Amino acid sequence: MVPSIIEQVTQAEAEAASIKKDAQVKAREAVAQANAQAREAVEKAKELGRDKIRAASEAAEAEGRDAAEKIRNENAKKADAQCEAAAEKLPKAVDYILERIVKV
Repeated sequence: MVPSIIEQVTQAEAEAASIKKDAQVKAREAVAQANAQAREAVEKAKELGRDKIRAASEAAEAEGRDAAEKIRNENAKKADAQCEAAAEKLPKAVDYILERIVKV
């Protein structure tokens, strides 16, 4: 028996509905996959950003420590020089004080 036109149209409509439903499922899956990939990319970018910030912070801390050490060394040298200069003047100061005491 040959299917009638109505049966052919009904069958075509059923196939179209099935195709549409499959396309909707595939589209939802594609969107979900794209969202998951986007979230993963965002997380990777955040982690990369945190790594760069951490590296920059560590470099800045090291630079700060080096600068502080340099300043401490320079100030220690200046203090040593001032102490030496004062030590050289100490005998004259003692002599001066003793001389003033003896004159009194």
